[in-house]
Amino acid sequence: MILWLAKKAKIHNTHRNEIAVGIVVLVILLSPLFSVYAQSSNPEVQAIYQKFIDNIINPIIYLLVGIATVVFLYGMVEFVAGADNDQKIAAGKRHIVWGLIGLFVALGVFGIIELICNTINCR
Repeated sequence: MILWLAKKAKIHNTHRNEIAVGIVVLVILLSPLFSVYAQSSNPEVQAIYQKFIDNIINPIIYLLVGIATVVFLYGMVEFVAGADNDQKIAAGKRHIVWGLIGLFVALGVFGIIELICNTINCR
């Protein structure tokens, strides 16, 4: 989904890959927070972790779900409105597929975070 958004924003192909790699690196760099929290019995560390999830991660996930929904709906409109043009139908199908992939990924990330939080009792 990130690569699709970068393409729509007319970002050069190499820059799109750099953005995707940057996001993956950011996720990898933030992943130690889970292990720090899991090993800590300090209530202050737990409170900071919970604020991080509630104030940073969850809004990002909600934003991604919203963007993926808009892409999906845009694809549906494009598919129906361009019923007489094969190129518009193909573009609509692509948007529908990428919107569904984006929804699946965003909701999957949300589910994984909830699973981790329930496993380590962060709430």
